[in-house]
Amino acid sequence: MEIRPYVALMIAGCGIVTLLPRIAPFILLRKVQLPDWARHWLSFVPVTVMSTLCLSAIQGSSLDVPTRITACVASLIVALWSRSLFLTVLAGVLTSTFADSMGMFAP
Repeated sequence: MEIRPYVALMIAGCGIVTLLPRIAPFILLRKVQLPDWARHWLSFVPVTVMSTLCLSAIQGSSLDVPTRITACVASLIVALWSRSLFLTVLAGVLTSTFADSMGMFAP
């Protein structure tokens, strides 16, 4: 399969545009000491991300409601236990996949 140069450039450009906003804060704030109020404000970001993930999973999924709620409860338990965003998301995905594939809440 042949990839035309403009398509490869477009894909590379999209990757750069996606990557820059994620890396820029780390590069720009690497040597800056943030004030206490800013660090306090930024401490709420993981909670906000977790809430958004759970609510969007409950509202916009093709899974049935008990499966979605079970996945959210499992995510909440793992989040409180590990304080790791990666493990929290992984627990939610694995729980919903397992519950759906086993038909645990099928009518």
